[in-house]
Amino acid sequence: MVEATSTFIRSVNDPRNRLTRVLEHLNIAVKKPGRMALAIGSTETSDIDGISAAGHTAEARRLTPALDAEALVLGLPLTHSSIPLSPEGIVSPVVASRAMVNLLDCKIEVFDCGTFVTP
Repeated sequence: MVEATSTFIRSVNDPRNRLTRVLEHLNIAVKKPGRMALAIGSTETSDIDGISAAGHTAEARRLTPALDAEALVLGLPLTHSSIPLSPEGIVSPVVASRAMVNLLDCKIEVFDCGTFVTP
């Protein structure tokens, strides 16, 4: 069994200390600032309805890479008033990514590999 603690994760049942050693290594790694590279891009293929869940309309899907990058780096998008939603109304995975970036204290580098809207 493993539980979350202030040291990230702690083993509570590890008779041979194998998991504990791995978790100690992870705890050390988590305390070091990380780096993350985010490559963003767009294609006209995303304009086709039903082919992508990265926005509820073709216009919204063209904004998604910029909005995701802004939300990941800044905590909220600047290009538009909200982060992207899927056609079903599901929020962008950038929310979970932002939580990970905050937890690991990552420095983020964004690479625009061809977008319709530059973040």
